[in-house]
Amino acid sequence: MMAEDLTQAWADKKLTPEQIHLYLETCIAPDMARENSVGLVHVADLCHHLYLWSWQQYDLGSFLTAVKDNNLSNAVMYADDVNKTALWIYVAFLYNVAPSGWQKRNEVKKEEVQL
Repeated sequence: MMAEDLTQAWADKKLTPEQIHLYLETCIAPDMARENSVGLVHVADLCHHLYLWSWQQYDLGSFLTAVKDNNLSNAVMYADDVNKTALWIYVAFLYNVAPSGWQKRNEVKKEEVQL
């Protein structure tokens, strides 16, 4: 599974947690897959939550809100042990897979709050 395949699935609104897990396992974090497969499943699920948030009503919680807002200090503060060691995986996933403009929804929400 290549990043381009996931980007297309994201754009088509058909990205699954299983696709994300396979991508992370083979392309991004094979060491974590061997050492902490349960943790990698957790990370893949949270990556899927970011994807869901990007196009539908979806509550992310404190940790993922900090990740999507690119707020490192809050992300570390809210992260559990698995996510503290996996922060780089979220960055790699969003950088390599998320289509450009995925954060537009974030900008729209900020504009609504200012009104």
